[in-house]
Amino acid sequence: MKFQTKQMSKLVLGRQQRGVILLAFFMVLFLAAAGAIITVLDNNTTSLRRNTDTMVALRKAKQSLISYAVLYSEYYSGTAAGPGYLPCPDSNRNGVENTPCGSNSLGRLPTSITLPSGSTFPLSSYNNELDEQFWYSVSDTFRRNPMGILNSSAASTMTLDGQGGIAAVLIAPGPVTGTQVRPSNLSSRYLEDSNTTAPSFVSNDPVDPDNFNDRVLVITIDEILSPIVRIVANLVKSELDVFHVANLRYPTDQTEFDANIAPASAWYAANAWSANANYTRLSDDQASLSFFGCANISYQLDFAISPITQSGTQC
Repeated sequence: MKFQTKQMSKLVLGRQQRGVILLAFFMVLFLAAAGAIITVLDNNTTSLRRNTDTMVALRKAKQSLISYAVLYSEYYSGTAAGPGYLPCPDSNRNGVENTPCGSNSLGRLPTSITLPSGSTFPLSSYNNELDEQFWYSVSDTFRRNPMGILNSSAASTMTLDGQGGIAAVLIAPGPVTGTQVRPSNLSSRYLEDSNTTAPSFVSNDPVDPDNFNDRVLVITIDEILSPIVRIVANLVKSELDVFHVANLRYPTDQTEFDANIAPASAWYAANAWSANANYTRLSDDQASLSFFGCANISYQLDFAISPITQSGTQC
């Protein structure tokens, strides 16, 4: 009887030990799985944060470029240059634009631009120290060197996913894919698909999505022209008011407008803005103004009122 009891005790103890070992084994598996899940979540969170930060930086760079374009005539007033022009890309990785730039030139976004005044206009240096400075391409119509005629009828010379109306493209390179080797001055070592050359850019690659990690942001022509036409309208109003003082009225029609309105800024005539202005006299003291290529925005001009009245916000 004592022997049987002893044997039973050993059996129970063995089962308890095996249960403890089995429990410990499952605990190890659980902890390992949990650790793997946490690692994946951490990696996903880091990746998501990086992507979010990158897109924020891209948008800031875009706004800086638009501001530069809109204020261009003020920065370069001594050169009789009108508003709307964008810098050339940096082609040798030194953070400075390289001029003149070629057709639909592609390179890195300059970190800043030195203005004629000697001051510096910052663009972006996000991830520059990691050899991941943004890439940038500017449409021929909007490049500042060589400079062409730029007005409300401006057309794009590049596309994104087959769509036109683009003044410039910003691209944030992702981590190395495929056979890419860095550092380099070759766009193919940072960008994918047709983004390695201009003028046909893409925002994704449905054929090989695993080897495409470019983040693309465009500056549309409308985003530059919409604020610029107001600058031109204000310039025209100042000249119309001078005409009104001399003639006690605004010009009678488009013909008289074209013949007598010669704004003081040389860039108005040089960029054929008058040929793109649609003028209508409403009364001796009032007129309306719009611009070809930007039909969704119009202005009412009142001699007795300094600010012009704008209808519409985007070309």
